[in-house]
Amino acid sequence: MSRDPVRNIQKVVPSQPTFRDVAPGGWDYIYIIYIETAARYGLVNGAGGRFRPGDPVTREEMAAMIVRALGLEKDAAARAGSAPSFADGAQVSGWARGYVAVARERGLIQGMATGDSRRATGPPGPRRPA
Repeated sequence: MSRDPVRNIQKVVPSQPTFRDVAPGGWDYIYIIYIETAARYGLVNGAGGRFRPGDPVTREEMAAMIVRALGLEKDAAARAGSAPSFADGAQVSGWARGYVAVARERGLIQGMATGDSRRATGPPGPRRPA
């Protein structure tokens, strides 16, 4: 383990990877220290033991990572039962509703302009740069 001198964060590389799809020899393995550090600090959870490095990052996932990074998880949990205030708020996945609502309320996301409304869902972005 090493410490990032700028951010004062302990970088992590465990003996057993957290995610079974980020393995030595894969293209994504060069990012293992960042993936594992993000997992250790609770920024990423993966799904079913997988990180899914080749999949695009959804707007819901991005909202969740930002809210977690800012330490606003209690706020997200408190808003988990209601649809975010977007034209398509009811389409936001149940697990992500609180995160999207908090990100919206804090001005961290604005949604996508579609006609005369703002939408939370839409095409995902690339996972690698995220």
